[in-house]
Amino acid sequence: MHNFLPIAYFENQFVPFENAKISIATHALHYGTAAFGGMRGIPDPENPQQILLFRLDRHCQRLCQSAKFLNYELSPEKLEQIIIDFVQKNQPTKSFYIRPLVYSSGLGIAPRLHNIEKNFFVYGLEMGDYLSPDGISCRISSWTRQEDRSFPLRGKISAAYITSALAKTEAVESGFDEAILMNSQGKVCEATGMNVFIVRKGKLITLDLNKIS
Repeated sequence: MHNFLPIAYFENQFVPFENAKISIATHALHYGTAAFGGMRGIPDPENPQQILLFRLDRHCQRLCQSAKFLNYELSPEKLEQIIIDFVQKNQPTKSFYIRPLVYSSGLGIAPRLHNIEKNFFVYGLEMGDYLSPDGISCRISSWTRQEDRSFPLRGKISAAYITSALAKTEAVESGFDEAILMNSQGKVCEATGMNVFIVRKGKLITLDLNKIS
């Protein structure tokens, strides 16, 4: 059961979450022509009236960069202000997650990015730990991460997450908590919804952003 925040940003205005609805003919629903972000927030433990957002500017910049793959221009400054207003209107009292999403909102048939209406929305929900803090079991997935030559992996594109969904379900149905995806060269890339880090000789190591494909 998800505890969604009561107010969403939808079609250029703030509305009750239950009123933010799209048509079943929406282009992004059929072709995955969407890009999303995700960020965490918590009430300040020392001042619960103040909300702390983790790297809001970086998240907004990344989503706006992803939106360019969809032929959609969105200002990071505008998105930041909308998210700040969103948080102020919802006044969350627990740890929460914000999901902004840019999508092809037109109702046309045929995969394309030109001559199709675009829009974006923001909603949120209460969320604690995404994974168990006591540790998880992982398996190497039989599914391989897509390559940047065939898919714009520099953007957080919704359609790319079919691989994550397949890998996650494969892992859970075979008795594990999470899957680790390799690239076509057999090197570790990521898990289904998070980066992979290792600790070696007291140092925290992860992938070079320029070598993830």
